[in-house]
Amino acid sequence: WILIDLWGKLSHRDVLEDNMYGDITWTAFVGNKVPSKQSEVFDCVIGGRDAAIDLFERAHKEGRELEGWELDAEARTFITQRGYGDYFNHRLGHSLGREVHSNAVNLDSWETYDTRHLIPRIAVTVEPGVYLPGEFGVRSEIDIFYHEDGPLVTTERQTKPYSISI
Repeated sequence: WILIDLWGKLSHRDVLEDNMYGDITWTAFVGNKVPSKQSEVFDCVIGGRDAAIDLFERAHKEGRELEGWELDAEARTFITQRGYGDYFNHRLGHSLGREVHSNAVNLDSWETYDTRHLIPRIAVTVEPGVYLPGEFGVRSEIDIFYHEDGPLVTTERQTKPYSISI
């Protein structure tokens, strides 16, 4: 397995001060066929990520304001119900801004239990991960901008491990 964690922002000197960061993580397999256990864990992580996104979208449609911890809890419940909760050992995500780890709401029911609200015009990462000691780890990270019309995923949603042939 390879975890590819990338972050950056445009460097055009006229707009650098106002640019927001992007932050993504993709998982790749080195070889021709992903082993079944890695595939199972990958699908679990993707399911946790998508459960959090679905909750965000539903809450917006219902006019319900969410706190940061709620998205973490949704992803963590999904992963725990599939037997991997003990191996998801970080918060679900963080805010994005002019710094890659901004100082607004975190998606966190694990470390700080963040009760700050997700409000329009904020950007956050959603990055669940499962890390099996001595074996392998999987993380999928996407970015969401909370537009007035609803949450907008601004990065590619990885749906299967990338394969790197050797």
